[in-house]
Amino acid sequence: MWLTLFAVGIAQFLVCVDYWSVAVALPDMARQFKVSPVSLEWVLSGYIIAFSATMAVGGRLGDLYGRKKLLLVGIAIFGALSVLVGLSSTFWMIVASRIVLGIGGGLIIPLATAVVSDTTPARDMTRILGFLTGICVLGGAVGPVVGGAFTETWGWPWIFFLNLPISIIAFIMVIFVTRESRDQTVSGRLDYPGTILLIISIVSIALLIDRIAQWGILSIPILSLLSIAIVFIFLFMLREHKAKSPLVELDLFRNRTFLGFVSSGAFSNLYWCLTIFTSTIMLQKVMDYTPLPAGLVFLAMSIPVSIASLFVAQVQNLIGAKRVMIIALVLQAAGGMIIWWNHELVWLLIGFAIAGPGCAWGWSLPVTGSILSLPREKAGLASSACQTIVIMTGGLSITLAGTVIDAFADKTSVDPGVRMSYLVGVLACIIGIILAWILIPRSSGIEQAETAGDTD
Repeated sequence: MWLTLFAVGIAQFLVCVDYWSVAVALPDMARQFKVSPVSLEWVLSGYIIAFSATMAVGGRLGDLYGRKKLLLVGIAIFGALSVLVGLSSTFWMIVASRIVLGIGGGLIIPLATAVVSDTTPARDMTRILGFLTGICVLGGAVGPVVGGAFTETWGWPWIFFLNLPISIIAFIMVIFVTRESRDQTVSGRLDYPGTILLIISIVSIALLIDRIAQWGILSIPILSLLSIAIVFIFLFMLREHKAKSPLVELDLFRNRTFLGFVSSGAFSNLYWCLTIFTSTIMLQKVMDYTPLPAGLVFLAMSIPVSIASLFVAQVQNLIGAKRVMIIALVLQAAGGMIIWWNHELVWLLIGFAIAGPGCAWGWSLPVTGSILSLPREKAGLASSACQTIVIMTGGLSITLAGTVIDAFADKTSVDPGVRMSYLVGVLACIIGIILAWILIPRSSGIEQAETAGDTD
């Protein structure tokens, strides 16, 4: 069990470090490719769109054809494409290669969780899944520091070149220390029509958010994208009701506990992703920090995130999952308000430190809670559905942040846009608090690692 956790943990850690290290490197990339840092948001959001769509497919593929097998495919894609990203010589090449890289990452995250869940006894599930999500959170926490260090010393391509040897280590370990598993209760093929409908929906929403400031909220292109998104989401839901092997079993969302964790976790991750992206722009474009000092500033968030992620199971058992989720969002909102109120370095550090535990718990608890609210054989599907929604929301938040910063920046500074972006993050936390309060039952059952979900 512990060797399996270590093997898949390396792969998850790598994906999370890669994602957040790129955020700090964006201004340097922008200078090389002669575009604005905000334009390079597609290096992040394009990756996340591919990542999110693949996660939905990856969970079902693992259930059908083998989770270990698909996890190995994801690791191989991630290692190989990382090299291509590092060798990119044009703006469009790096965006395209990052999108393909997202496919590898989108296989790794849900299948790593499902592989560990299959080998873990029910009594240890909360603790082990807490460790696994803690590893992922730790990767996100140290990512900005790694990105700043490599960007300022050897150059941003080395962020990606480093992925190859680590991917090879993870690949070899997964081969030898994990076992194959699948969901024996499902049969059939991948839902290809549902996959296409889902991808079109995600891309339409991302483009709508990205272009709304430039084109206008009532412009024909924006209204067209909105119409496409609504229509294809509706068609996707119809398809999933009829498909023999759906990408997402919509009945999952009738489970009150599952729905509560997923929805509140999505807004928590929206805050975290938006804050990292916005703070990167502020540190380097408003405060004139170079990449390495900017990355080191994020230690004020990274250290509390890392420490808090180790104790999520203990805190959860002490005061209950619902209270922990609400406290996480309150801490994030408080940290966001402090950063919005004053951009001086000392207040930025305080805001990061306060928000850090909230970011850790707001990521790890929804993943654990959603999986433990359902039967064990649904681990792959639950992991895939939860993390697809949570991570997709985070990816769209980067596009949202870029749009807000562009829309409210003036001719002399992006600072007004940065301030407004922080407020959007605080609003997301408030919405998350409301959803957690309403939807998550007072006693969710996951404190005792019960695997049967309620269908309230």
